[in-house]
Amino acid sequence: MKNQCFIELIIKIIDFFNNYIIIGYFMLKNNIELFLKHKNSKKIKNRIDLLNKFPKNSIGLELGVHLGDFSDNILQIVNPKEFHLIDSWGCIPLNKPAAYSGIYNRDLFVKKRFASSIKKNKLFIHKNYSHEALNFFQNNYFDWIYIDANHDYDFVKFDIYNWSNKIKNDGLICGHDYCWKSNGVVKAVDEFINDKNWQLIYHTVYDKFPSWILKKKI
Repeated sequence: MKNQCFIELIIKIIDFFNNYIIIGYFMLKNNIELFLKHKNSKKIKNRIDLLNKFPKNSIGLELGVHLGDFSDNILQIVNPKEFHLIDSWGCIPLNKPAAYSGIYNRDLFVKKRFASSIKKNKLFIHKNYSHEALNFFQNNYFDWIYIDANHDYDFVKFDIYNWSNKIKNDGLICGHDYCWKSNGVVKAVDEFINDKNWQLIYHTVYDKFPSWILKKKI
């Protein structure tokens, strides 16, 4: 019994160290790097607050949906007049079954979750890969796009460079996970900023995995 209690105490100490000390260190490191690279970017508390920077009554797209939790936040806060969700809803990683809460038909779950908005022709679901869905929309169509799909460098680069053509001249490219854990996102975003006439204008500082907003330079 004593050994079991001791083991449980050690596990709690390790969890605390991992969740607060290590994560806190990397969050601080990430914020410092963001400041040094993008000094003109304004700080936002978290990605829920970040949604207040999206234009209301707009046309938007979320690339990478999962179960639709952030999609729901967008609907409630941004209230877009036309909102497109794109996700392939591919295979569930075998090493992460718990993260999916037993929901294996995620696309059907999302359709049921947003049935009311779908019926009103306000929300549209596309079960496609990013490169397939590109042809569904004309250039300069969206007011904003939020990218949270495959975080590997090649995929993020493809999404930013190609979907940027679908954004209006005064539109926003936004996304998730600009941080130490997603180097592919950081590299692709920074390259796009350096290659194109865009700049980072907002980023979140209290999220474990920061979100960001890019806009064309005037």
